[in-house]
Amino acid sequence: MIFKILFFGTPSVGRKSFLKKYITPHESHFKNAPHFYQEQGVVFFQKTFLYNQFKIKATFWLINNDNPRFRYAFSSFCKGASGALLLYDVTDSKSLERLPDWIQIIKSHAGAVPICLVGTKIDLGHQREVTTEKGNSLKNSNQISSFSEISIITGENVDKTITKLLELMKEARNEKDERKMIVALRKEESII
Repeated sequence: MIFKILFFGTPSVGRKSFLKKYITPHESHFKNAPHFYQEQGVVFFQKTFLYNQFKIKATFWLINNDNPRFRYAFSSFCKGASGALLLYDVTDSKSLERLPDWIQIIKSHAGAVPICLVGTKIDLGHQREVTTEKGNSLKNSNQISSFSEISIITGENVDKTITKLLELMKEARNEKDERKMIVALRKEESII
């Protein structure tokens, strides 16, 4: 199975650090890794792994969403996406300001894909500005599939967050395949 996963969030929320922690947990520099690619407006990361006895190839697209000159390319970047992660910093409430824009971009250009809202930097709890309750509320009010909070420093919930998104994407793909099969069966029945 191949999944394309979009990453949105302001630069300070730790998007690259999140991917580094997940993709190359034992490497100090992931720019030299064979699964790192950079183009204008987007950075690509790839990881192949086993998940529930399935070989998964995930391509992570870290969208440069703060640079207005790349906005024209969002539709191309989002096309064919399987899911998305929206990251914000729990110590900076301003990191939530663009959330509605990103949700709109994803829904407009990627369709009805699973979206996970992720609060980062929970290891800095004494500086927290956004509560867990606020994160859950945002998830519910924006009809987002999942919500979690992570620490990139300690690794807390990093793997769980990706695993949850994989489960949601696999479920969505199974439902899509099931709908295609039903349509095909109905066409076959109408021919007979």
